[in-house]
Amino acid sequence: MKKGYCMNRTRGRLVWLLWALLCLLISISLGTVFLIGMKQDRSYWETMDYVTLAVSGGGTVVMCLFGIYLGYVAVRDAFFPEKSSLAKSIRRQLPHPDEAPPVEELFAMVDKDLEEHGQRFGPVLIGREWVLGDEAGYIERIRGIFTVDKIRQHHTETGVRTNRILQLVLIDNRWQRNITDFRSPKELQAAAEYLALRVPGAQRGRNGEYTNFWSMKEEEREVFEREFQRKRSQRDFERLQKEMREGSQDMILRTKDDVTSRVTPFLVEETLKQCLADQSGSFSLTPTRPVLAGRESFRALHVRVEHVTVSLLLEMASVSGGKGVGLEKKTEQHRAQEILEVWLRGQVPDLTDWEMRQIR
Repeated sequence: MKKGYCMNRTRGRLVWLLWALLCLLISISLGTVFLIGMKQDRSYWETMDYVTLAVSGGGTVVMCLFGIYLGYVAVRDAFFPEKSSLAKSIRRQLPHPDEAPPVEELFAMVDKDLEEHGQRFGPVLIGREWVLGDEAGYIERIRGIFTVDKIRQHHTETGVRTNRILQLVLIDNRWQRNITDFRSPKELQAAAEYLALRVPGAQRGRNGEYTNFWSMKEEEREVFEREFQRKRSQRDFERLQKEMREGSQDMILRTKDDVTSRVTPFLVEETLKQCLADQSGSFSLTPTRPVLAGRESFRALHVRVEHVTVSLLLEMASVSGGKGVGLEKKTEQHRAQEILEVWLRGQVPDLTDWEMRQIR
């Protein structure tokens, strides 16, 4: 069975077992030095480097605990994915984390988006709705996009060693951080630029600037969020105005409370999002003329939302004009949006997985 992106990411944590073993071996070595030193008489203590004794003792404890932690995380993520940090990060993005579906559905939701829309930038995959690094993030929630590119120096007995730190830091609207390490500065910058195009109102910055943004006071966060939403609303309004000028007038949108012929892709998308936010609701899109697909013709697309599942029903046109049969498909948000976009263009989507049903 082919594993998805998320499952591969959790399985990849098994590599941490090697690091855990290395830490435990170092711990044993340091512990041996410490025990040998402690068993010596006082004359040896007077000539011994007490710094070495302290470092070996403290290092034994630290490396042992770190090795145990790495081993625990590796086993937990690889063999119990429902308890993994990746699964927890996906749940945190949902409106009601406590009511999240099983881990298989969580991973499938992210995998589907990445499979159909994913762009890879080194260790990060960016889809239409999700970004997958060391953890998963919902793109709609991103409020800060920061890059870290700095040199760290370590003084050793043989000289000065340097290493380069490359990180992508994402901060969401709950002020939670998602940090992913990179190896290539070009891939890091490309990932940040690509995400910035998806979330134009997000705060940008480099190195320590993300700490200042993340540590803002509650009042400052509220001000930022209001301004972020204002700019987003302005962009959405301009987009709606443009679509209304260019939009087709041969479709009617019916909801529980309204009927309009001023149908645009943005209006349909917002209607679907509202239903998903409420975890219930329905609407229909009826063209002025039936849409042909081979020998069949369809006169309406009905949409119903229950929790996070979107049910789409294509109603077939009948000679008598009465309701009869239709084709139904249940799917998730991003796939439903794609089907709606096809229908708005006056076309019938791919009907491969749709099932026939009676319409009452």
